[in-house]
Amino acid sequence: MTTDKIAHYKISSFYFFYFALLGALLPYLGLYLKNNGFNSSDIGILLSIIAFTKIISPNVMGYIADRYNIVMTIVRLCSVLTLIGFMFLFLSQTFWQYLISLLIFSFFWNAQLSQFETHTLSFLKEDSHKYSHIRVWGSAGFVVAVIICGTAFTFIDIDNLLIILILLSSALLFNSFVIYDLTSNQTLNKSQSLWQVLKKPVVILILLLSFVLQATHGVYYSFYSETFA
Repeated sequence: MTTDKIAHYKISSFYFFYFALLGALLPYLGLYLKNNGFNSSDIGILLSIIAFTKIISPNVMGYIADRYNIVMTIVRLCSVLTLIGFMFLFLSQTFWQYLISLLIFSFFWNAQLSQFETHTLSFLKEDSHKYSHIRVWGSAGFVVAVIICGTAFTFIDIDNLLIILILLSSALLFNSFVIYDLTSNQTLNKSQSLWQVLKKPVVILILLLSFVLQATHGVYYSFYSETFA
């Protein structure tokens, strides 16, 4: 097996575990919180933390990664802190403890994907058309996690969700350390400022559509499972 093939499998497995974590988290975290005595208002606030940090953390960590050219270091650091956040969640009992734990976990978890995308495109180089061959494993991980967790929770208590999340987060952490950093020696292109990019009509349209998409998904992922539980 060639080195590129091994790297391909390692990168694909990162997407698999990242989105498997998402598949275990989004449909079932609301049910977990409801089972632990939180009402719909509390659940809405707690789950909104995940969406809120998705706006902030990729930009913060992206700036640091670009500033010091440490993309995979950021991915690995965020993987460690994501796992720590889940461990805090495991120990949480009050609303504010859950809120702080979700803030820690989601801030660093949300920061990983955008930086790893940079690594993936660096790996593919002129073969960027093969991106879908790698990214499809993320969709596979999501589907597998949703089905397995849904089946498991018919036999075991929903409180076991945190154990599943910790195991998937541990797998993601391990995977991040077996991937070779391909971006550390690259020279960054700073031909345009962020403001110049944001002013482009196509970027404004993409951001607007993304806003609508995330708004609809926020309601769906927060309360759909709870509605039919």
